[in-house]
Amino acid sequence: MPFILWRSSLSVGNDLIDSQHQKLIEIINQLFDGINKKDTQFKMEEIFKELLAYTKYHFNAEEEIMMRTGNPHLLSHKKAHQDLITKVNALKLNSIIGDEKLKMEVFKFLKNWLTEHIMNVDKNTFS
Repeated sequence: MPFILWRSSLSVGNDLIDSQHQKLIEIINQLFDGINKKDTQFKMEEIFKELLAYTKYHFNAEEEIMMRTGNPHLLSHKKAHQDLITKVNALKLNSIIGDEKLKMEVFKFLKNWLTEHIMNVDKNTFS
């Protein structure tokens, strides 16, 4: 069973943003599954890099839409995005893999951040 399930309540009503959110969930689920299956360090590093790269790509897409539409919350939205990137960059994949408690804390953080951000920020922006 996936760690995060996409559900219709996560839809923001914008097909592009919804598909990107689904992709982020897919990558987080791949990372979670790989760590639980104890896949190779190299494979986990590649998925972790993909998560970072796709997150930045997605945030740029959201911010571009907000800029084009003159959304007044662009700066605060960008700050929330940058704060997450900073936090995820600070995570060390090595420490996540070996520490069961830390692993669950990291994945709970990612799940909560993503779903809370979608439900409380993105829905207000893109719906």
